[in-house]
Amino acid sequence: MLFRSAVTGRNGAVASGHPAVSEAAIDVLRGGGNAVDAAVAAAFTSFHAEPLLTSPAGGGFAVAVVDGEPLSVDFFATAPGLGGPKTPWTPPEGSFFPVDVDFGKAVQEFHIGPGSIAVPSAANGLLTLQEQWGRLGRTEVLEPARQACLFGTRHNRIGVTSVHLLWPIVDSTDALRRTFVEATGEPLALGSTYRNPDLLRFMDACVERGALVFCEGEVAEAIVACMSEHDGPLSLADLAAYTVQMGAPVRGRCSDAELLLAAPPTVGGMWLAYAMALLEGLEVPEPGSARDVQLLATVFAVTERALGEIVGAATPSRGHAWELLDSERVVWGRNEVERRLITGEFGPPDALDNLHGSTTHVSVVDRWGNACSVTVSNGESSGLVVPGFGVFLNNFLGEADINPLGFHRFAPGVRLGSAMCPMLARTPDGAVMATGSGGSSRIRSALTQVTRNRIRHGMDLPQAVAADRVHVSRTGLLLEAETTLRDVAHRFPQATTFESQSMYFGGAHTVIRHADGLCEAVGDSRRIGCALAF
Repeated sequence: MLFRSAVTGRNGAVASGHPAVSEAAIDVLRGGGNAVDAAVAAAFTSFHAEPLLTSPAGGGFAVAVVDGEPLSVDFFATAPGLGGPKTPWTPPEGSFFPVDVDFGKAVQEFHIGPGSIAVPSAANGLLTLQEQWGRLGRTEVLEPARQACLFGTRHNRIGVTSVHLLWPIVDSTDALRRTFVEATGEPLALGSTYRNPDLLRFMDACVERGALVFCEGEVAEAIVACMSEHDGPLSLADLAAYTVQMGAPVRGRCSDAELLLAAPPTVGGMWLAYAMALLEGLEVPEPGSARDVQLLATVFAVTERALGEIVGAATPSRGHAWELLDSERVVWGRNEVERRLITGEFGPPDALDNLHGSTTHVSVVDRWGNACSVTVSNGESSGLVVPGFGVFLNNFLGEADINPLGFHRFAPGVRLGSAMCPMLARTPDGAVMATGSGGSSRIRSALTQVTRNRIRHGMDLPQAVAADRVHVSRTGLLLEAETTLRDVAHRFPQATTFESQSMYFGGAHTVIRHADGLCEAVGDSRRIGCALAF
């Protein structure tokens, strides 16, 4: 385990997946911005610094507390097709095709091409969040992202890994290949400077148009022209109709802490709230013990089953969340966990698992006690780049876990589901913790464990983030057994055991503002997390 000390300061703190991203947040905090300003600045910088994990044409979710007011923001993608018949869009032949990505332990099929593109929404959502809840103007907030586009960003280990894993996608179009391949013909090397200068023009458009950047104007027209050239689905009607949705978070508990979680259409928040509710009423084994592994695996499997029974293949809704968190459903879940613990039944859930999880996360707290947790994704990228603007278009319509009924089954305008789960935790003494993760289905299991480690087990923040993790997938139990769990791994011969900690188990970049005003941050080493404070 790579054990990292926390960084601390009195004025604010950030944790993210790239130094340039964290530096953007700190710059904005130093300039008088609040946690929302800083998180948005960081997310926009990630569009350049982490280009295969996220994009302004992707989507995401945020949870924030500003002046004591909690909110959940949904800016995930919608299905296209509003410019035609009010039926699911059908891709023309050759515009939607599979690619196999070899992850070593498994080969996963993704679909890319123009037919994989859902309505882009990340830039809309982040700019809406900042306009309503930030303190600064767009010019100040977006300046760090502009600087990243002007001077480039360092290509780190996660960037190298992502290019390697997703090479069949990178190599599918000249536009992506030019971006990630050196003049020698080799992929960008570790430590080299990644450059996407066209993205600067997009940033300038964001400064000018704000949250309407995709809805109208030159960027929207460029997207539609790109679609016309490549037989893609997006129309001006799709872009203009998109709306960002704000509302109350899903609420849960861990011991005496209140959890504020991303609301549907993501399943992440309701899943985590339910798992925590089950754990609240059950035994508390020694962390990392065989009994603890068994308990977590069983709780995760039962949670997946309960979620499947209620949501099924539908897009998650707030009604589903209320039904899942009903007291009778929670009692049933605890009873089912206890039964399985007695019988030794794990029962892997029937759930899909995106092995890569092309997602990134930013957590920020500020000097005033505000907090913001933002998760953004671009899928694996469709392979298409908006000409002149350097914007990578998503492949959300080509990810099986986002399309449980099958591809191209959503009616135009329908919001897509997700596994993302930015979250906050507030304790009675006034402390607030912000965390989140990339990693598809592993997001919720990682955050359950980090939150439980910190609040229920009383671990300090670096220990809570660094502890080995457990996950249950459709294939069974998976153990991250570098240190703690190595001693108990032999008790679970049916499990897949990772010999070292892996990005597969997420990257829970986490910050806390303690009751005394001290701000603390830890970046998860699994995804080269960078924590800064001042």
